[in-house]
Amino acid sequence: MSEDLSEKKSSVVKKLSLMENIKNVREKELMDRKKEREEKRKHRAKIMAIKEKELQIQAVMKEQELQTQRYIKKMEINVLDRYSVFDDILNDRASEVNYTINGNNYTIEYYLADGIYPEWVTFVKSISKPQGEKRKLFAQYQEGQRKDVERAFGVLQARFIIIRGPARF
Repeated sequence: MSEDLSEKKSSVVKKLSLMENIKNVREKELMDRKKEREEKRKHRAKIMAIKEKELQIQAVMKEQELQTQRYIKKMEINVLDRYSVFDDILNDRASEVNYTINGNNYTIEYYLADGIYPEWVTFVKSISKPQGEKRKLFAQYQEGQRKDVERAFGVLQARFIIIRGPARF
């Protein structure tokens, strides 16, 4: 009987030990899951912070783009308001010229221009990424001629201070 009792006691101790081990394993699994969830939460928070910063950067860039566009429009207006030749073009008082380019006849003067001028037929801008030999040659000539004019105007401004800015009365 004492052996039976001893075996039962041993069996109960083993079961308790096994139950304790199972409990410890479950607690460890729970802790691991909690830790994993916390790490995922932190990771999601980091991703959200990054996305928020990206949105902020995009918003700032969009605002800068809008400001740049406003500035360019203002420049266009200033440039066009400054010279009466453009008033003449707008009011059909410009001197008439006739020339043909690529089979198209034109009767309006053209001006070599860069990016700050509006998209008008009268402004001939360079091709930013020319494809093909003809376009590359055109871009090269157009940019060369425009730079020559800018250089000449720079020399005039250096020699004749009066033309550097608007006239003072």
